Amino acid sequence: VSVSVFVIRVFCLCLGMTSTEPVSGRFREAITYTCPTAVKPYIAALEHVGVDPVLITPEMGLLTNTEKTYSFLDDLDGLLVSGGIDVNCKRYGQDKHPKADPSDDTRDELESLLLSEMISRDM
Repeated sequence: VSVSVFVIRVFCLCLGMTSTEPVSGRFREAITYTCPTAVKPYIAALEHVGVDPVLITPEMGLLTNTEKTYSFLDDLDGLLVSGGIDVNCKRYGQDKHPKADPSDDTRDELESLLLSEMISRDM
């Protein structure tokens, strides 16, 4: 976990959280994921540096209800897009490489929406 803690700490300080004061009491960082076991090191690393992880999955309905998405983001200080399968290369106008993993278009769309909204909020 020590490498993860370092990476998370750098991420939180440099990319994920631009504010020095949390929105509510403690910093809250959203984590996108689809595999419950794969997200555990991210959760542990965030908690280790005093950040409350908020788990986000495509099944939460944030893509179909943008008002829910926007109000959900109001209580967050940052976003951690966890690793996983490859982003669909069609999103970037490229052909799929033979060694690329299958993509998850729903997760790609969710992460794109969250990233765009958080950037527009200067988070």
